[in-house]
Amino acid sequence: MGLQQNFDWLVGISKDTMKDKENNCEINFEMQDFDGFAKKLKAREDIVLLHDVLEQPWGQRGISFYDLDNHLIEVGESLKAVVERFRTKGMSIEHIAEKMDVTEVDVNRMLEE
Repeated sequence: MGLQQNFDWLVGISKDTMKDKENNCEINFEMQDFDGFAKKLKAREDIVLLHDVLEQPWGQRGISFYDLDNHLIEVGESLKAVVERFRTKGMSIEHIAEKMDVTEVDVNRMLEE
């Protein structure tokens, strides 16, 4: 979990897109079952999405939304889930490490967690 403010440079979403409210910080979480969460979230009519699922250059996917109190929340795929998704697609440990800009040792550690 983390708390971010002035993060438009990180996620590529302009400040103009975000609501102008006192709740202008983002709280973020990571999930192993990201696809299941995103599906449940999109089915809710009382949640306002800031953006649909976006994939970052290193492969991690995330979705941002306003909760019922207008707090900005981001839920992202855990890094372990990213590595597992890449392995399922047939990517080598070396290629995953290059894509994610980490070491092969790091990739193997994520797989072991």
